[in-house]
Amino acid sequence: MNKHKPFLILKSTFIFFLVFMWGCAGSQNPTKARKKAETYLIQGLHQYKLMEYDKSEDLLKKAIKADPKFEEAYETLGKIYLDQKKTDLALWAYQKALEIDPMRIYSRLELSQVWFDKQEYDKCLETLQPIREIQAQNKQILTQVDQLYANASFARHAVKNPVPFNPINAGDAINTAQEEYFPGLTVDEQKLFFTRRDGSLHVYLQNEDLFYSE
Repeated sequence: MNKHKPFLILKSTFIFFLVFMWGCAGSQNPTKARKKAETYLIQGLHQYKLMEYDKSEDLLKKAIKADPKFEEAYETLGKIYLDQKKTDLALWAYQKALEIDPMRIYSRLELSQVWFDKQEYDKCLETLQPIREIQAQNKQILTQVDQLYANASFARHAVKNPVPFNPINAGDAINTAQEEYFPGLTVDEQKLFFTRRDGSLHVYLQNEDLFYSE
């Protein structure tokens, strides 16, 4: 079964978060270069909402060229690359955002998740730790961070202390190329219920249905 990402954030939520953080951190007297970069960012976000990834990427690269210290552009590029499963490019983009602003929370969360998915558990924990220290009063963020931190800690321990594990493929009716999760057996253990994302492989176009096998 494929991994279910706890930090999957919908476009509308991400854009709201980005604009909010942008407004909080924005310069009171932006330079001409920053104004130009911000214009490209707004245009890029519009194309991103339309899932025009190539156009959005081009606009964001123009924003970075106009202002190489514009962390919001790098962060949005990271999100675009993740949506397209371009993991290495997403890593680069989030790391660039954090070089500019080490406490860019969203970039840290997403970068931590990418490290986890790549089974780089030490890097995942290292990236998460600063958030745990400065977001101690933010229960919503801390709950998510603690969950991933616990998962990464367990995974690191499991890798270092392997035990016999011999999974058996349940057949094409259950183990498909789609994401399947939340399995459960009936009391008599005769039926297996599970959830599957079906349809387009693009995360925003998938349907989620309940299936069973007996």
